Amino acid sequence: MVAEGVENDAHEAWLFEKGCDYLQGYLYSKPLPFSEIIGRYYSD
Repeated sequence: MVAEGVENDAHEAWLFEKGCDYLQGYLYSKPLPFSEIIGRYYSD
């Protein structure tokens, strides 16, 4: 299960406790343009 909109540590803890496998939201990163994602995660 994936949860989105995770904004703080309390959200994260509660969702993991309820069995969510993957989380996304501002807690981890603000939305990024594609070019910035590539530069951040796939640089040579």
